[in-house]
Amino acid sequence: MNVKAKILLLLKTLRHLFLSRAVNHTIILEINKRQKAHEMEEALESKTKIEAEEIQRNTTIKAKGIHKYFITPTFPKLRTRVFAFETIAEIPIEVFTLKLNGYLVKEAGIAMKNIYKCTICGKYVESPWHCRVGANLLIDGKRREMLSKLVSGLLRHFPHEVNLPINSEGWVEIDELVKAIKLRWRNRELYQWVTKEHIIALALLDPKGRFEIRNNMIRARYGHTIPVKINYSEDNKITILYHGTSSTKLKSILKTGIKPMKRIWVHLTTNMEDALSVAKRHRGEPVILTVNANCLRSKGIKVFKATNTIYLVKHVPVDCIVDIKTQKRKV
Repeated sequence: MNVKAKILLLLKTLRHLFLSRAVNHTIILEINKRQKAHEMEEALESKTKIEAEEIQRNTTIKAKGIHKYFITPTFPKLRTRVFAFETIAEIPIEVFTLKLNGYLVKEAGIAMKNIYKCTICGKYVESPWHCRVGANLLIDGKRREMLSKLVSGLLRHFPHEVNLPINSEGWVEIDELVKAIKLRWRNRELYQWVTKEHIIALALLDPKGRFEIRNNMIRARYGHTIPVKINYSEDNKITILYHGTSSTKLKSILKTGIKPMKRIWVHLTTNMEDALSVAKRHRGEPVILTVNANCLRSKGIKVFKATNTIYLVKHVPVDCIVDIKTQKRKV
């Protein structure tokens, strides 16, 4: 066999090798994509952040490596001929990255999770995957936060600004709320995209259970400054609750206890992180107060349950505050 024939045979062998690798990579990518998507869905649904981050990290590294390999100009002619090469080269890295949808990242300006609608079951979810397929984006995190703040304000504090007909128990027709936002809110041009479905999805997936929907009506479950009468169930089981405040208000609280101020109720939570989040909204250093619920009951102060994590009382005496934690603000 002459030299030319040997070179042709070598080239043919190399071509066969790279073609085989391209096809294998295509198959592996598709399997990995579906497998990782399913794993990410399960991780997000179970709220296992560590597991989800690990999947994200491994998938991203693998995807970047594959892209770098196939987009290399080393074999431009071969790449243009092979469909597998083209397929892999054109797949966006975001498909494989499978970003963690919604874990709060203040540095990136992300405050709330996106809301998606499953194309199979129609359920509203916070994961881009549901029923093992991709879900349609309904509201992005930025719009969700914007709408959540507005709806909370209208249902709790200033319905009069849009002539919203809220009844004595805090209820209003969802259609009326949408109409008020789009026609009468002072910044209505920013909310022309809002529909009834957006309001329903927002309420159903609110992380703190702020809203309640019943018979095509909506209301805020707690947090009102306007006079409403909501029948809460009295709780006799919870023992420890938390309240977020600031160092600027601590002196007054240690004299007179925790008062509802402009609101109807004092709001307490079972979640220390939620209390810290509230505390950070105020000026001064964040302070978390631990409240003994049994102490409240012994003084004849009833504890009412508003949601799974939010509890309401009329007043917290100083001697029912059993611990004070102050957190330094990061400079």
